[in-house]
Amino acid sequence: MYYGRTDIGKVRKENQDKFDCFETGGAVCLVVCDGMGGAKGGKVASDVCVKTVRKVLTDLLTEDMTEQDVVRAVKTATETANKTILALSENDESLSGMGTTLALVIIRDNRFFYTHLGDSRIYAIDDTAAVRLTKDHSFVQEMVDLGKLTPEEAENHPQKNIITNAVGIHEEVEQTVKADFLNGRKLLLCSDGLSNMLSDLEIFDIVFRYKVTEDCVSALVSNAINKGGTDNITAVIYGG
Repeated sequence: MYYGRTDIGKVRKENQDKFDCFETGGAVCLVVCDGMGGAKGGKVASDVCVKTVRKVLTDLLTEDMTEQDVVRAVKTATETANKTILALSENDESLSGMGTTLALVIIRDNRFFYTHLGDSRIYAIDDTAAVRLTKDHSFVQEMVDLGKLTPEEAENHPQKNIITNAVGIHEEVEQTVKADFLNGRKLLLCSDGLSNMLSDLEIFDIVFRYKVTEDCVSALVSNAINKGGTDNITAVIYGG
């Protein structure tokens, strides 16, 4: 089962988040994108990325694929989206500099594959905690890694929104595709509009209470809005 919801929030004039959930080739595919790049570009970038990823994965994924084949499909989908967004931004001045984050998960039986670019996150949630599977590609996260900021300082840092990796901003995509066993855990994909408003503990408490339901994503989004809703908010939840 899987559910998703997106909301414009309380501050933004436009929702530049996009998400998709679909099944193809014996797999469940979950995608969250958070666009960036001006009034027009961000929405175009996230929309193009979601649609391109769906098309490529629908074309490539089959039930008899090896794990290596799935990893290659993920990389091809991301690289194709990257090239498509770059080409659009180069041919339309109003779209210049646009890009988008990406959180992507492919689930086959008890195995899942995931990748991310930017600060959209993927969590694995069991009955005890919500564990981040991704590390933000951001300036602030780099400062944490270098020991120049504590994780607590990073949470409210004024430069937290500076992204160091995304789809559509470099000629070549820098990405890592990882695989893990689901083992009964739930998966949550979200944009930073959610993770900036709610702590990992608050996210866990909501998922633990509502399980994998439409009410769960609604509660995640509404709680983020109630805490400030300073950005677009998107949440996608999956559980077998």
